[in-house]
Amino acid sequence: MDAQAALLLRRLGIAVKVALLSHAPPATDSLALRSVVDGGLEVTTRARMLLRLGLKETSAVTAFALHASAESTWMFVQGLRPHARVVLDAPMDNVHLVMAADLDPTAALGVPVGARAAFAGPCPASQAPEAWRLARIALRFTRPSPRAHGPYSVEEATLVDATRLGAHAVLAETLSAERIALVPDVRRLNRLVDEYGEDMLVCLEAVAATESVRKAARLLHRHHNSVTHRAERAERHMGFSFTEPYGRPRLFLTLVLRRLQDSGHLFPVDGTDGAPPAPPVP
Repeated sequence: MDAQAALLLRRLGIAVKVALLSHAPPATDSLALRSVVDGGLEVTTRARMLLRLGLKETSAVTAFALHASAESTWMFVQGLRPHARVVLDAPMDNVHLVMAADLDPTAALGVPVGARAAFAGPCPASQAPEAWRLARIALRFTRPSPRAHGPYSVEEATLVDATRLGAHAVLAETLSAERIALVPDVRRLNRLVDEYGEDMLVCLEAVAATESVRKAARLLHRHHNSVTHRAERAERHMGFSFTEPYGRPRLFLTLVLRRLQDSGHLFPVDGTDGAPPAPPVP
């Protein structure tokens, strides 16, 4: 290769690098982003931090709480960028904070397989601390993503909207995994899933979310006899009928508590209150 060709290749390499850098999103100011979700920050300081991030106090932001590997976090953030004016992210303890400004409400967002995600908003950026708190609470109700592309059904609990939690949010705020472990119904359910696998859990989630076994079977795209068989086996194991008065709500509550127990590390709560060891479950 002669000197002229080498010089040409070097200049071409520099041009490519400049082009890539000019189209790459700017790095997030992690300190500023963590500050704007700090509820103890002064209003004027938060406004200044928002400006550093390219936002105003009135900017419409959505706060996401994400529990995922570094690679899955990067994939999630990149998937948001085409649908929002600004996307910012920063690690926060054992979860990741992602904030999107002017997010397209019609976007079918994807969550990488195995990751958990929840969100709160949109809301004014001045209310970011509350949105982040709600998103973290909602994260406890999530289940690992079964596929990388949405949309997801409510039953899948892959991308949980904090506004849909209602009164259930108080459970995540006040019940630790240790406290939930004392509940006999939860312990029976855990043993049932250990014995029959995750398929039993999927089946019971459908039974609790619908009005009949036939509807649950349609939701799962299975024959109703298959779902009936699993439901009857679970009833014998749990010790109550899912069709008796309050039976289905009892099953639903047990499933919710198990989910909170499984995700207790995502939103630590000191709810043991010095509770004694759990008695044996019959």
